[in-house]
Amino acid sequence: MAIIIFTYSAKPGKTAEFEKFLMEVDQPKVRELPSVQSVQIYRLRPAGPFAYLEVVSITSRADWDRDHERPDVRAVVEAFAQYGEITRVRLYDADLV
Repeated sequence: MAIIIFTYSAKPGKTAEFEKFLMEVDQPKVRELPSVQSVQIYRLRPAGPFAYLEVVSITSRADWDRDHERPDVRAVVEAFAQYGEITRVRLYDADLV
């Protein structure tokens, strides 16, 4: 198992649109991927250098990479950039305790 931790923020003036995109487009697509075991998004209060933290549990890096090559997934990644900016992405091999 592995986890991916994303940190990101909405682009200025696009918070409502960004959250709608996350809930209606991004998250449904992520949840349908065979490599994804679970996903959680947190809105941080107060926001610091980023406003959101997303934790995705995946079966493996290879499975995630394969899913990420799908055209429908690439389209969502490109659309994300209209509303949000990723600060950092970290992937860890991990075991649930």
